[in-house]
Amino acid sequence: MRISKLSVLMTLSCIFITNASLESQKIKVLVLGALNGKPYEGIEVYSLCEDGGSESSARRTKTDANGLAEVPFLCASGVKFKVSTYIEGDKLSECGEMEGQTLQKILEVGIISDPRAAGGIWCPAKVSKKMKPVPGEVILFVKRPTWWQAHVAP
Repeated sequence: MRISKLSVLMTLSCIFITNASLESQKIKVLVLGALNGKPYEGIEVYSLCEDGGSESSARRTKTDANGLAEVPFLCASGVKFKVSTYIEGDKLSECGEMEGQTLQKILEVGIISDPRAAGGIWCPAKVSKKMKPVPGEVILFVKRPTWWQAHVAP
């Protein structure tokens, strides 16, 4: 059986287009204050595929003046995607820990993390309860720890 150059080129172009569309898929991550709902600029957003692999595939992106960061979705099909904030020092802490989500759920529904979830620092849910999820967007909350949280109850 002889393969023509045209069929090889068509196959290669299909592979390239498929890979390019997967690599260009971006998730918007919005980082807001848990107490006032205002956006936080300059917060590092840490993204990772939950496939049991190493953390070397993790990515970090900083939020802009509107509290938004665009994170590339580089997970394999069916693998859950996790985002969190990465904040050095003790000036701010993420409220709650977001569980891994599928690309389909993020794109179709959107995710609002629960500020009271595990890993939180006693964050209120008053702001998050008023919000509605936006398809293609993940919303995370941060808060300044109280003196007690920063010094006594780490």
